[in-house]
Amino acid sequence: MERTKKIIDVIKDRQFHVLSNYFKKIKNRDSVEYFICDMWQPYIDLDKTYFKNAIIVIDKFHYIRHAMWAVEAVRKHIQKELSVKLRKYFKKAKNLFLKDLTCLMKIQN
Repeated sequence: MERTKKIIDVIKDRQFHVLSNYFKKIKNRDSVEYFICDMWQPYIDLDKTYFKNAIIVIDKFHYIRHAMWAVEAVRKHIQKELSVKLRKYFKKAKNLFLKDLTCLMKIQN
């Protein structure tokens, strides 16, 4: 199969029943290799229903966002256990914790 990297279609509504009706009509669903989506659970459910052989790929925006939220949650947890002086320092220096993640994003692109 030729990989054209072209958009096939844009669906105007993301309600589950609309997407379900749309995906039902696709021929050769068993040959779909990848199902790329965000982390919305109905998308995952649609993949499992209509594209059983496809690998689910979460788009990198949502993946990176969740990674950054996790780093931020750890920073806040650690920061709460510090002295007032150190807490204020790390609040101002929170970008230091995220710096390596942004470098990683540039390498991946």
